Amino acid sequence: MQTSTSHGMDDTRPVVVVGLGATGLSVLRHLAPRAQALIAMDESAAPPTLGLAQSIAPQAQFLLGGLDAIRLGEAQCIVLSPGIPRSRPALQAAISAGVPVVSDVTLFLDACRQPVLG
Repeated sequence: MQTSTSHGMDDTRPVVVVGLGATGLSVLRHLAPRAQALIAMDESAAPPTLGLAQSIAPQAQFLLGGLDAIRLGEAQCIVLSPGIPRSRPALQAAISAGVPVVSDVTLFLDACRQPVLG
């Protein structure tokens, strides 16, 4: 993944995608060829999109059934799906530790090389 000074990203720590719904799948699709280390988390122990997510990002580590506070705290960046509240204790601990939490839109704007209108 390219370095992004706006989010403190580097190539050594994993990018963590939280939520495996439509947004999480699109983020995995974007990050799979770019991130050297990728973790996907979902609060469900058996999300219905798991098979698709694994085919999109087979190199990713999948952690299911809750949010892993330790892994979130070690992330270079957390990409949070809109259906997951930032108020979850594991997310709050990562935020307090200085881990940036971004959205899929932020990833798009960072990757876009052209002016964005609107």
